[in-house]
Amino acid sequence: MQPKFSVIIPVYNTAEFLEKCLRSILNQDIKDIEILVVDDASTDNSVEIVEKLRNTDKRIILNKFEYNQNQASARNWGIQHATGDYILFVDSDDFLEPNVLKSLYDQVVVDDLDILEARHFRLSDSQVTEFPINFIPVNEVLPGGKYWKKAGNISVMVWNKVWKRELLIENKILYADRKFEDEDFVVRAIMNAERVKNTELFIYNYLIRPNSTMTSGATIDKIRGYIGLTLELDRLYSLATTLEMKEGIQKLLNYNFLNGPLYFEDTENKEIREYLLNFKKVYKKYRWRILTNKPTKISLRILVFLNPFLANKFYTKFRPW
Repeated sequence: MQPKFSVIIPVYNTAEFLEKCLRSILNQDIKDIEILVVDDASTDNSVEIVEKLRNTDKRIILNKFEYNQNQASARNWGIQHATGDYILFVDSDDFLEPNVLKSLYDQVVVDDLDILEARHFRLSDSQVTEFPINFIPVNEVLPGGKYWKKAGNISVMVWNKVWKRELLIENKILYADRKFEDEDFVVRAIMNAERVKNTELFIYNYLIRPNSTMTSGATIDKIRGYIGLTLELDRLYSLATTLEMKEGIQKLLNYNFLNGPLYFEDTENKEIREYLLNFKKVYKKYRWRILTNKPTKISLRILVFLNPFLANKFYTKFRPW
């Protein structure tokens, strides 16, 4: 029997959190699922934890990379080997809310959805925050660009969405081999999706860790990934065929221009200087469009148009929008 869901979990040295993550999936209210765990050559006891649970539950499929690659490669392996009707991505230090899969499955099947976007909790040491904060329900089924416009925003995270496997396979949507791979994956999928809506259901718990990939400081890999993302968003903008998609991608580029200066402080480094030149070329190309991009708040439009580096300093200090 074909599984209803394929749950794809990249793993790298997250033994402290991994069992809780896996049990949050194994104990769901839908049992006909497969769990594709891809270990990216962990050096802790993550594999032992997966194997222990696999011995008691054959829904777990374990693939072990011989050498460390990256999260994108792990997720791509999962997509290429998934057999479920729908795909969920879960990070191995996060966990699902109890008994949400049946409700998700009922919604995607009734409306024959390509993508269903849900809500999530962000967990830090001090608080739990509901995201998105300014949630706009979209109850009608819409093509990707129209959905984006009506929702007002899309999350560029992949784990708060249900993805029809056919959508990803038929359109060859895989992750780019770099950091910041989620953002353009989401955009490419939205561009190709004809049936999208959202749900007020909270499905996911995102754990904010001080030493995680996303919260650690700038590195050459991150800078390279950020430039790769900026260039890809530029390419996707040129391919977008609707005003709604162009406006959405422009909004993402605006925030890229705002946050990019964080990665270019070490201008003594020749490689970083070259990346900065690429960044400035894309910014120059879009500068006048920034002012007319209505989905972006006016304060950000004006400041980023004037100077993204000064805008970044202002944003970092005051966060006015």
